[in-house]
Amino acid sequence: MQTLFMAWSTVAIHHILIGTALLVLLSLFVRARKPSAELQSWLWLTAFILATFYPLALVTKDVLAEQRPNVYAAVGDAPATGSSVTAGGSAAAGGSAPVQSRPLGRSTPEWHLPPHFIFKTNSLLNLCIVIWSLGAIWRLLQLAGSCLRTKYIVGGADLLPAEHPVHRLVDVPILISNRTATPLATGLLRPAIVIPASLLRNLGEQQLIPVVLHELAHIKRRDLWFGVLQELSAVVFWWSPVARWLDRRIHINRELACDIRAARQLPDSKIYAQALVDCAKLMLTRRDNGLAMGLFSRKKALKQRVEQVLDSHLHPKPATVLVVATCLLLAVTTITTAQGYAPRINVAAVEAPPRLSRSQQEQLLSAVTDNDLTAIQGMIADGLDINTPMAGEGTALIVAVRRKNLTLVRALIGLGADVNQAAIGDGNPLITAAMMDSTGIADVLLAHGADIDAVVPYDETPLINAARRGHLAMTRWLVENGADVNLKVETADRDNDEIRSPLNMASTEEIRSFLLAHNATE
Repeated sequence: MQTLFMAWSTVAIHHILIGTALLVLLSLFVRARKPSAELQSWLWLTAFILATFYPLALVTKDVLAEQRPNVYAAVGDAPATGSSVTAGGSAAAGGSAPVQSRPLGRSTPEWHLPPHFIFKTNSLLNLCIVIWSLGAIWRLLQLAGSCLRTKYIVGGADLLPAEHPVHRLVDVPILISNRTATPLATGLLRPAIVIPASLLRNLGEQQLIPVVLHELAHIKRRDLWFGVLQELSAVVFWWSPVARWLDRRIHINRELACDIRAARQLPDSKIYAQALVDCAKLMLTRRDNGLAMGLFSRKKALKQRVEQVLDSHLHPKPATVLVVATCLLLAVTTITTAQGYAPRINVAAVEAPPRLSRSQQEQLLSAVTDNDLTAIQGMIADGLDINTPMAGEGTALIVAVRRKNLTLVRALIGLGADVNQAAIGDGNPLITAAMMDSTGIADVLLAHGADIDAVVPYDETPLINAARRGHLAMTRWLVENGADVNLKVETADRDNDEIRSPLNMASTEEIRSFLLAHNATE
């Protein structure tokens, strides 16, 4: 549940940030360039798709990236030719110079809610997920209701008589219904135009033609399909003001674009403008249809639409190539910028690791405490993963290291214990050895592949732990075996974040002097 909330909350943040940026940029572009309603409708739709779908692409589950979370390495000038910089940030050849910190291990920035915050506010987060889910369900029910109403309207409609002259203008069925007061286009696979019976009775042929042409424009533009996309997005982002603003801009310009398309098919745009006025007089009520496009589906300002139609000759129809190219430019620019600057959302950062059951933990802990290798082997034979952390204890190997049982450490490694398996809150085997000042055990762990610069969230590194606890012998052993004296870790506690390094965590003057002698920095 925590992982789910972390993913969706950060998706929401990216949605707001990306959507707001697109709103501002497109608003400035529209004000400066005054593009046609046709071009605007597609630009706003592109922005809507980017704001609602692209944040999902920022969600990752990269467990490897979390092996060194929030690591800062001390790196100075470029190493001499032939040398290389290790993952810990030290030069494999050449030495290190005065340095500054920089993040390692990611090609793009990464962000997530701190795990300790998530675990502390578990109840509140669960409530937020429930509210979000209930809102999505309610929106989905509304959409289903709209679909049923549209089906009800179409199901009770009759075909317009074949001899009606309007038929020569369109290549889709025209239906007449007493169940709607608004003309609309509907049907994804089999599109049709629905005309209210009241309009057919009260409008003449010349007044009805503009209405039909407007609905035909929606079908030709594939507005029905994109309308479904918007409605489905609204199910997830029902709470979002950004989605609502973008949706409104799309609908305004979509209706204007269809007005202008229809007006251009008439000998005089005044004919269409008059038809708008006549229809508005007759439509005193309206029924929403989520999967339908209507002449007044969003109660647009009549004055604005009439003015746009009368001025349509001032706005030549943009070429399809120009529309596609402009939308692609907006999409590519947005995605490129987001990839460079938008932090990725790594759900592995707070995903709870596997844990043993209480009975398994009690049996394994007892076997390790009693040095009972036979029992441990039997548990492994029964399918127990010896590297699974025990709540509050760490792995079996960590427990053995904590008890300074070198014989058991060797035996567990022989049984498949991972010398680098970490348990957040309990460190890893080498960190534990550093805490216990056990250089003999550290020798064994290093010989079997332990990472001397391993970083465990909230447990830092072996060298930081040795320095903090005042273990000079362990500090000297780690440095002599290649530990990076300038490996810094950004760690989050309950109140604030801080950068920890071996030098600034050293608890004795002897250790500080030793680290300074090896070019350590704060």
